[in-house]
Amino acid sequence: MRTEKQLTGGCRLGSDASLFYDKWAIDRSFLMVPAQAIVGQVLKTFEEFPPRQKPASFNIDEAVEKTRRNEKNMAIATGGEWNKHGNSIELL
Repeated sequence: MRTEKQLTGGCRLGSDASLFYDKWAIDRSFLMVPAQAIVGQVLKTFEEFPPRQKPASFNIDEAVEKTRRNEKNMAIATGGEWNKHGNSIELL
């Protein structure tokens, strides 16, 4: 198991770590202006080529229900039966 010193590279956690992050962020801040320009170009393409379908939205309950419905339909289509508990029964 690694020690805290090995995981943090020898620096103390807390204020020292945030100072290093702040320095890292400032050292790379010059990249923000070109990045904004690139993002702006990509967003302009949505005017000419808008999205053609709605974004996916689902929840787990809908996915489980759809899976159960498909399983039921497959069981019936292949000659199996479906019991009242929602489980397929294979024919022997």
